[in-house]
Amino acid sequence: MKAISENQLNELSKDILKKPYSRVLIPCEEGGFFAEILEFPGCFSQGETVQETYRNINEAAEAWVEACILRDIKIPEPRNKEM
Repeated sequence: MKAISENQLNELSKDILKKPYSRVLIPCEEGGFFAEILEFPGCFSQGETVQETYRNINEAAEAWVEACILRDIKIPEPRNKEM
C-alpha cells in the first residue's frame, strides 16, 4: 500500500463509517452499556449512558477501520446495505 497522510486516513475512515454498519448496545446488569459493531470482529466498547456508549463505539470503530486501512486488510461491507 502506498503512503497515506493522517488527513487522508481520517477522511477515508469517516466515509467508510457512513455506511449502515450494525451497532448493538446491550445494557449491563451492573449498570452502563456494552456496544459492538457486528461486522468488525473485536470492535467493542462500553459506557455509562447510551450517548457515551454510542460515542465510544464510534471512536473504537474509527480506530478499527484505520488499523485495517494501514494494514491493507479488507473491511467488510455492512450486513444490510439497503438502509
